[in-house]
Amino acid sequence: MDLETKSQFEQLLKNNNIPTTEEEIHAVFKKEVEDQGSLISNDSKYSPFWRLIKAIITKPYMWLLSFLINTVLPQSFVKTATGFFLDLYLDSVNLKRKPASKAIGFVLFERNPESPELLLQANFTISTELINGKVYKLVIPEATILPANETLIKVNCIASDTGDDFNLSAGYYCIPQSPLPGLIRVYNPEDWLTQPGADIENNTDARERYRAQFAAASGWFVDDKYKLIMSEFGGVKADQIYIEKNAPRGPGSANAYLLLDSGTPSEPFLNVINNAVINDGYHGLGDDMLAMALPEIEVEITLEVTPIINLSDDERNKLMFDIGQYIRCVFRENQAYPDAMKTWPQSLFSFSTLNQELRNHFDKIESLYFSNRDFKSSFNIARIKTLTITDTGPSYA
Repeated sequence: MDLETKSQFEQLLKNNNIPTTEEEIHAVFKKEVEDQGSLISNDSKYSPFWRLIKAIITKPYMWLLSFLINTVLPQSFVKTATGFFLDLYLDSVNLKRKPASKAIGFVLFERNPESPELLLQANFTISTELINGKVYKLVIPEATILPANETLIKVNCIASDTGDDFNLSAGYYCIPQSPLPGLIRVYNPEDWLTQPGADIENNTDARERYRAQFAAASGWFVDDKYKLIMSEFGGVKADQIYIEKNAPRGPGSANAYLLLDSGTPSEPFLNVINNAVINDGYHGLGDDMLAMALPEIEVEITLEVTPIINLSDDERNKLMFDIGQYIRCVFRENQAYPDAMKTWPQSLFSFSTLNQELRNHFDKIESLYFSNRDFKSSFNIARIKTLTITDTGPSYA
């Protein structure tokens, strides 16, 4: 609960003549004592007896007041309810909080043409590099044979843990658990995600689904009901579904564009959603709704970085790598930096704001310069085409 909302609850009590401070409680208590004709005259603020009486009255009252302002009143409204209380509101409209899930997809093993047949043991892993202190892993759950003389082999895998931060963009998963004979590289392609991973649904996203469910019976049935259906799938958030109406594919048609926190919705994942919308009987009479990924615009980013003096080569290389991963997080390729700004459709992207964020996050930057200009995105999402980071400073003073 933010300070503004808390202050509104406090003002609500004051408007009803309910004391909210110790001074106000003492004044009300003293008046009540006088109104009852008390004969106690030892009421000096230095009197141990009177201080004890006031403490006995004040402390339990403040406990109850705090419980009322911080718990009872906030949990009485969907906008401020959290945790178990918000779950009760969800249950009242026949919804449940979405559980955490693991990302499911596939990787590609690229091998030399003359490579021998190879058995990958169950639970073989493919990892990322260290990104903001964490390594992400995909697991091949079952023993898998890589046939001889095949140069490109698709292998199904699952994330080692739950969470939407495993929904990384193409090329992040590239380090096999151990060297393999004839292996050129292993990687996750652009459309590798068949089912995005998800964290347990947070309060904000749960409220969005509650609103969509509650509003589904209103005149905006089409928008809210379709958002509700699509947001049931892991990794999809109701407020990140953009609906284009006005018959984009002919009379009665509408498009729903899905935006993930990182990565891109793959065709298999979109097919599952469209099957639920089109074939499972949820569509209205004459509706023609199609879920798809947001159109993309590609951005070539060029950045010059001058590190502070007296950094070793390893420190400089790590700084350049971390800056690159931060920028990729901003452009929704990873989620390693939760507080980073994000690209959005129908908005202005400011490189000067990104410049300031990088300076605030990395204290080893002396100077930073983007050659790019700010840009506005329409009904699309910006993606990185190329990212060039140049180290322009001396290694030592």
